[in-house]
Amino acid sequence: MPAWLFQKTGQRRPSTAPITTLAPKSKVKNADNYLRRFYKISLAQRDALLESQGGRCANPGCRTDTPGGNKTFHLDHDHSCCPGDESCGKCIRGLLCHDCNVGSGLFDDDPVKLQGHADYLKAWADRKAGK
Repeated sequence: MPAWLFQKTGQRRPSTAPITTLAPKSKVKNADNYLRRFYKISLAQRDALLESQGGRCANPGCRTDTPGGNKTFHLDHDHSCCPGDESCGKCIRGLLCHDCNVGSGLFDDDPVKLQGHADYLKAWADRKAGK
């Protein structure tokens, strides 16, 4: 979601606060229109999803409450269902922080590649620790 949707003068929006409570009405409307057009969900649904995740990244290995990047969590969807940047709305997996979203994309959303990389990093940590 573009950062300009959530810029606010004078006060920084807490990363876990619902957009609807802090942004001017025009920006709320723009954010809602953007989500409906590209992801087929409303801003209220996005805020409910973030709340259901405890205001944190959906990745269980991360769980940060700081979205990073453009200061908002990214909607993660199954690109094999909907190639490109748009979604049908039925394949939304959760909201990810910037780092997890980029990492997932760089590994082509492939769990085998991600697990292999995790094993590789663990093996290095074990060697470094003398195990």
